[in-house]
Amino acid sequence: MRGFLFIRAALILTLAVCIGPPGLHAQDTPEDSEGIEEPSGGDAEGGEKEKLWELSGYVESENFIMFGRGLKKSEYLCVSGKPAKVERNQHLFNKVEAHGYLDLRVGTDTIHARGAVHGYLYPTGNEAEYLKNRFLANELYLRWLTAHTDLKIGTQTIRWGTADVINPTSYFTPLDLREVFFKDEDEMFLGVHAVSLALLFGDYSLQLVCEPIASATLLPSTYSPWYVKLSRRHHVPLHYYYRAPDIPKSGANICYGGRFSGSASIVDFSFSAYRGIDRDVLLMPTVDIRGPLTTVYVTPRYRNLTCVGFDIAVATGDITLQAEAAYSFNKNGVTQPDLQRASFSGIEPTHYLNMAAGLNWLIDGEDFNVTLEINKSMYLVRPHRFIDPLISDLVIARVEKRFLNSSLRVRLQGMMTLDLDFLLMPSIGYDFRNGLLIEAEGGIFGGSPETLFGSYNSRDIIRVRAKYQF
Repeated sequence: MRGFLFIRAALILTLAVCIGPPGLHAQDTPEDSEGIEEPSGGDAEGGEKEKLWELSGYVESENFIMFGRGLKKSEYLCVSGKPAKVERNQHLFNKVEAHGYLDLRVGTDTIHARGAVHGYLYPTGNEAEYLKNRFLANELYLRWLTAHTDLKIGTQTIRWGTADVINPTSYFTPLDLREVFFKDEDEMFLGVHAVSLALLFGDYSLQLVCEPIASATLLPSTYSPWYVKLSRRHHVPLHYYYRAPDIPKSGANICYGGRFSGSASIVDFSFSAYRGIDRDVLLMPTVDIRGPLTTVYVTPRYRNLTCVGFDIAVATGDITLQAEAAYSFNKNGVTQPDLQRASFSGIEPTHYLNMAAGLNWLIDGEDFNVTLEINKSMYLVRPHRFIDPLISDLVIARVEKRFLNSSLRVRLQGMMTLDLDFLLMPSIGYDFRNGLLIEAEGGIFGGSPETLFGSYNSRDIIRVRAKYQF
């Protein structure tokens, strides 16, 4: 493992020396290029010609150190009705990952192609066997941009809403939850294959989106340290068994929607509508009697829904207030089992409301920032008949302070549910102002084993990474 880390360190230093050919464009974050580009000024203003290509990205080494408090060396799950031994990592390094990101744009400001690709590499014998070497393109599209039209065709990330963490109106964007919340935004929000057309007129815009091939949120693998732990229900043990998203490629699963946005004085607002695959995953208990042991599995299910929603953001001085909500009259939920009628859980449509509200407070400009957010979701008809969604009713708080001319960043972020379980994520990082960033982040879980975060009580980690941006 030490040899592998040395090779990656040498690779990062080599890239740092070699990078810098003409046409490269420095970029702090991958999302910066998502906004509408300003037209080139040409020779008359700046004396510079319009660049026909721009390249940015980063390379990083990311490692999970999992101390394994109370973590067993192995556990037994039922797979196909038979007990299967699953090795649970107790080693210091739970994940050793080399991650590279390239963002390339080719063309003019009016017509161009863009590709943003992540690459992941893991050494042989790495403890994170649930993760495979892979490439992932979150952005791969053609774009036509004018003063009144913005057309994108291809893979793209479509994020709607004003909340900072959980967006009820971000209907199109599936999440990558294979490592819970220990991912950066450019990795957690997945791209979808879609056609997006935005009509721009003054302070208002209308965006129409069609996604002919639906994509689903990804959950942890059955054999991952982050697998979903499930408590017994009515004295019946439940076994989490993850299967890859199986969404039929049919016309019934075409996703489409629209969003009308505008600004009035200090208020930004939008109204939206959507019909397609539900971004939330249903965990459906299923009885399997085919094996030697009768087993109750909980497997992901994907259903369609229709939503309407709105969001609003109000900026007053250093404080920005944000709120959004989405309503569905045919949201599918997993029903509670009825033992008196000898019936297990099922899936039924019902009325559903998902809301988020919060604030962003810039106390000392960009150097001191406080974020608060509350998310609440509820079934509006016979709520006690349904099992709560996997992620719901969250209170999120984040305090970030920068020192030493904004080079040293200290952040404390926490998430807590109404069951009083929590995830605490303190972090510290140093930006050397030459593209190199070193950061360490902790993950501390607490709560009852019957709750979302409390079920990960033995998964406390330290996340360490070195990142070079170019």
